[in-house]
Amino acid sequence: SLSIIMFIALFGGSTFLLFLLCYCCQRRTRDDAFSPIATAMEPSEVQVTVARSPPPAYGSVIKKNSIVQIDPPPYEEAVAGLEASGYV
Repeated sequence: SLSIIMFIALFGGSTFLLFLLCYCCQRRTRDDAFSPIATAMEPSEVQVTVARSPPPAYGSVIKKNSIVQIDPPPYEEAVAGLEASGYV
């Protein structure tokens, strides 16, 4: 009947649009893949090389990055500090 014909027409039209969209996207990605990369490889760019200095001594790096490890306070002191602050 009429509802079946409308369903088939709507489904067919939607499917056609989906395939058309996929075809256009596929063609665009394929064209982009084979296009020359002019912006990334411009000959006007000048590469600058920087002379690297030798790395610092191991001892100076270790002393600079060492953090003093302080033991946490005992439980009683921590709770007393919280009680004085009004948290407990």
